Amino acid sequence: AVRPKVLLLDEPLSALDAQIRHSMVEEIARLHRELPDLTILYVTHDQGEALTLADKIGIMRDGHLCAHGETRALYHHPTNRFTAEFLGRANLLPATALETTTGQGMTTVSCAGKVFGCFTYGAQRGFDELLCIRP
Repeated sequence: AVRPKVLLLDEPLSALDAQIRHSMVEEIARLHRELPDLTILYVTHDQGEALTLADKIGIMRDGHLCAHGETRALYHHPTNRFTAEFLGRANLLPATALETTTGQGMTTVSCAGKVFGCFTYGAQRGFDELLCIRP
């Protein structure tokens, strides 16, 4: 029997109606769970499909990879404005990192005249950042 190591799916559901697409997403997710040694490279323009199916995600913009990493981390801690807006609704607020706690990801920020703590990744003291708050 043939046991491929990589399965390439290039927009496999793009021509399907919503109901069939939903059941096929569930089927691909089941396949992914049942064959843990199989790498699936899934190309899609549908962010919902990507967020549902992927353990890791790469986001392309203008032909360049602009962000990549674990899906959950990119959704909750996007590395740039485009990624934050591309992956779903987001409130983006200008903020300045005041203090960072090394190794714990906690940063004290100033935003809209208020100072508070939040978890961040890669924030540097004194730098202007965007605070991403998902609804």
